[in-house]
Amino acid sequence: MQKIIIKDKNKLNETIANIKKDGIESLHIVADFDNTLTKAYINGEKALSVIGQIRKQNLLGEKYTKKAYALYDKYHPIEIDPEIPNDDKNKYMVEWWQTNLKYMIEYGMNKSVVEKLINCKELILRRKSTDLIKLLKEKNIPILILSAAIGDVIVGILEKEKCNFDNIHIISNFYDYDTEGKVKGYKGQIIHSFNKDETEIKLLPHYQKIKERKNIILIGDNLGDLEMSNGIEFDNIIKIGFYNNPKKEENFDEFQEGYDILILNDGSMKYILDLLKEIGNITNLQ
Repeated sequence: MQKIIIKDKNKLNETIANIKKDGIESLHIVADFDNTLTKAYINGEKALSVIGQIRKQNLLGEKYTKKAYALYDKYHPIEIDPEIPNDDKNKYMVEWWQTNLKYMIEYGMNKSVVEKLINCKELILRRKSTDLIKLLKEKNIPILILSAAIGDVIVGILEKEKCNFDNIHIISNFYDYDTEGKVKGYKGQIIHSFNKDETEIKLLPHYQKIKERKNIILIGDNLGDLEMSNGIEFDNIIKIGFYNNPKKEENFDEFQEGYDILILNDGSMKYILDLLKEIGNITNLQ
């Protein structure tokens, strides 16, 4: 049975009632990708992020892999340290992403590697993620995917699953390719786990779809994802977090404080589907 932790049931019920009163047409979704829309564990082992799979699968050769693991060992402890302020983390994460991008370019990152990532057996959408995405399309609910992953891979996975719909907008690290299909950089600013709040949503075409939708369901899997709604005006928000550490060790108290709802043990999207069913009085949802 799916394990759910609700921080304040009375407050949650009040927020749900407010959103129901406004109607489902008042709602939009903001979601992370890695370990949120995708599974966090495959066959009992932790599933790495899109970037992590380049290391694990040795897709750019041993020299890149060695350097990438050294970067991970240096910066990941900073990323998860609750004692380090987010402003400081921001600086370190930019260093990490910039250096890793330099190494990827140096060791030949290209479109064929992107295709391998799209078809990687360890990058799998979370159970019922496709049901959620299809329901959002059916009910014309916009979804913003705000991710530190590789945007090209996100699009490819959604297309592979036949759910890359026009109500989806993706803000991520999209590659800029040369004429031979080799990566020469990112198309825009680097998106990492602790600067998602810096995205100027109001400057994007997606803002026109959501500016009158004053209620948000935010879905993430780390503490940085809590900031994804910054810069978006809203009346009501429900923050749902996938807490993917089975031993409840890493930042559990901070997760429980930041998110209204925690879904444990790499659970499915069933709770979120049921929540949408309740908000929208949807009766045909399985």
